[in-house]
Amino acid sequence: MAKGSTTVPATPSKYGGARNETSSPDVAAARLAAVSELLVGFEDEE
Repeated sequence: MAKGSTTVPATPSKYGGARNETSSPDVAAARLAAVSELLVGFEDEE
Protein backbone atom coordinates (compact mmCIF):
# COMPACT_ATOMS: atom_id res chain seq x y z
CA MET A 1 0.00 0.00 0.00
CA ALA A 2 2.89 2.35 0.76
CA LYS A 3 4.04 2.10 -2.85
CA GLY A 4 0.55 3.04 -4.04
CA SER A 5 0.47 6.16 -1.88
CA THR A 6 3.75 7.29 -3.42
CA THR A 7 2.73 6.54 -7.00
CA VAL A 8 -0.77 8.04 -7.01
CA PRO A 9 0.36 11.70 -6.53
CA ALA A 10 2.73 11.32 -9.51
CA THR A 11 -0.11 10.36 -11.85
CA PRO A 12 -1.62 13.89 -12.22
CA SER A 13 1.83 15.22 -13.13
CA LYS A 14 2.08 12.71 -15.97
CA TYR A 15 -1.33 13.75 -17.28
CA GLY A 16 -0.28 17.40 -17.12
CA GLY A 17 2.73 16.65 -19.30
CA ALA A 18 0.58 14.65 -21.73
CA ARG A 19 -1.65 17.71 -22.27
CA ASN A 20 1.29 19.57 -23.82
CA GLU A 21 2.00 16.59 -26.09
CA THR A 22 -1.48 16.17 -27.57
CA SER A 23 0.19 15.95 -30.99
CA SER A 24 1.69 12.60 -29.93
CA PRO A 25 -1.08 10.01 -29.42
CA ASP A 26 1.61 7.43 -28.68
CA VAL A 27 2.62 9.41 -25.61
CA ALA A 28 -0.95 9.39 -24.30
CA ALA A 29 -1.19 5.66 -24.98
CA ALA A 30 2.04 5.09 -23.10
CA ARG A 31 0.68 7.06 -20.13
CA LEU A 32 -2.51 4.98 -20.10
CA ALA A 33 -0.47 1.77 -20.34
CA ALA A 34 1.69 2.84 -17.39
CA VAL A 35 -1.36 3.78 -15.31
CA SER A 36 -3.05 0.48 -16.19
CA GLU A 37 0.03 -1.43 -15.04
CA LEU A 38 0.02 0.49 -11.75
CA LEU A 39 -3.66 -0.29 -11.18
CA VAL A 40 -3.04 -3.97 -11.90
CA GLY A 41 -0.10 -3.88 -9.50
CA PHE A 42 -2.35 -2.53 -6.74
CA GLU A 43 -4.78 -5.41 -7.26
CA ASP A 44 -1.94 -7.93 -7.09
CA GLU A 45 -0.55 -6.45 -3.87
CA GLU A 46 -3.94 -6.53 -2.18
